[in-house]
Amino acid sequence: MPRPPLLVLVVVLAGCGGGATRHAAPAAKVDHVHADSYPVTLRPAEPLGFWRKVELSPSLKWWLGQWSGECEVQSTYLIPARGGKPRPILGPADESSALGWTRNGKAKILIPNGPCGGSRHPAGVYAVDPDTLRLTLLKRVKPRVGGA
Repeated sequence: MPRPPLLVLVVVLAGCGGGATRHAAPAAKVDHVHADSYPVTLRPAEPLGFWRKVELSPSLKWWLGQWSGECEVQSTYLIPARGGKPRPILGPADESSALGWTRNGKAKILIPNGPCGGSRHPAGVYAVDPDTLRLTLLKRVKPRVGGA
């Protein structure tokens, strides 16, 4: 089965830290993505930030999205492939990065435990069941300075 295309959306924001107070740009109203023959509207996940990347699942049922929010804290979401409300994979204080999909259709994320966000989960790479949001640790990693 051919690998679905990876769509990367890039916008430059102010970095985390630094002397002056800086805020992420307000979220765009919608981002449009074309999946095969139908357009998909990706709604903003949060009031401030942008979609950094999204990747379609092998089953073509889900988008795995990485949201870059205020202070560039990264968080991951699952979005129904034909559009709908983004579902956060972790809690609001948990920083994570989207890595892609496993062969058996689970989302793959990195939880770095970086200084710009925390997590109640150990630093590592996790598989996430898109239907239940159940996390399975695949590999532990050292906490990363600066996050993902």
